[in-house]
Amino acid sequence: MRRDTPDVPHADEGWDDDEQDDEDGQEQALDDDFDYDDFVDREFGGSKVSTRLPPLFRWTALGILALIAIVLIRMLIEALAR
Repeated sequence: MRRDTPDVPHADEGWDDDEQDDEDGQEQALDDDFDYDDFVDREFGGSKVSTRLPPLFRWTALGILALIAIVLIRMLIEALAR
């Protein structure tokens, strides 16, 4: 739905899907084939930070959680036996 607005200059003009104006008023074609992953690799060196936990840390954490679970279950059984 378009309103007629005679008070506003260029009210009938809209955005063009293929071009946009930069600050100087020159038209530039939009870059539809921009490769974000390539840009990040070039800008930040392409080094990926590993989000995997080291196996030793993983097994240690699992062992500690298992011990805590065993202690809590044992305390629960003793409390119910009274």
